[in-house]
Amino acid sequence: MPAEPLPVFPPARRPRQPVGEARYQQMLALQEAGIPTGVIAKRLGVGQRTIQHWLAQKHGPYAGPCKPRRSPLDWSTRYLRERWDAGERNGTVLWEELKAKGYTGSSRSVYRRLATRREHPRKRGLPASLESVTRSPFEDVTPGKVVGWMLARPGELRPEAEAQLDQITQMDGTLAQARELTHRFLDLIRDHSSEGLESWLKDIRDSSVRQFLPFARSIERDKAAILAGLTLPYSTGPVEGHINRLKLIKREAYGRAGLSYLQHRFLPAA
Repeated sequence: MPAEPLPVFPPARRPRQPVGEARYQQMLALQEAGIPTGVIAKRLGVGQRTIQHWLAQKHGPYAGPCKPRRSPLDWSTRYLRERWDAGERNGTVLWEELKAKGYTGSSRSVYRRLATRREHPRKRGLPASLESVTRSPFEDVTPGKVVGWMLARPGELRPEAEAQLDQITQMDGTLAQARELTHRFLDLIRDHSSEGLESWLKDIRDSSVRQFLPFARSIERDKAAILAGLTLPYSTGPVEGHINRLKLIKREAYGRAGLSYLQHRFLPAA
């Protein structure tokens, strides 16, 4: 016996919403009035492709509620809230703790989740009179400014900036350690001395500034090159200058300069 054909059902459409259906009907009315598609799109605030899509689908936009997107960070919301209430505000630290618990997402997702918990000045409500609010001495201080103050040479900072940096480092022991370790390493570079490098590396390992550890490990791996750079009077500056000049000659020839042409242009000048 021949098999009976299976019934064919039309694909289920999402229910039309009043807002989307009203815009669709408005588009049809404008089209029947002979108005061009570009003018209809501008009047409705959409693109011409959107109008063509509505005509092909024979219905307006779906305006129903969107389903919330799942995030791999959903299971850790309770843990983040507990650590936040405990006083931990460092997103990198919280991300490393979540990675130890099996979290496979990026640190940016953790930062975005923590940003919703941070108090924003615009959400606190401004007082009736701004003149009655005492101005904080750290109101204009940013992390970039603090980093620039720490990297400045001795005597280059203005007295106000020096006083602010001293006050900030007195309030936070980690920043005080970071300032002291940064100055010691910069002194090694400026004085071309390697005498305090070993003690500096030891203090890095014993300090609470974990952000310096990757930099210290890279110095340990290339210690011979670091010591040579700190003690020897030689520099790769002239070599880098010649390389830069070679690249400039190749760009002037639009990348078609061969070896003979570069020799002709470069060697006499060298």
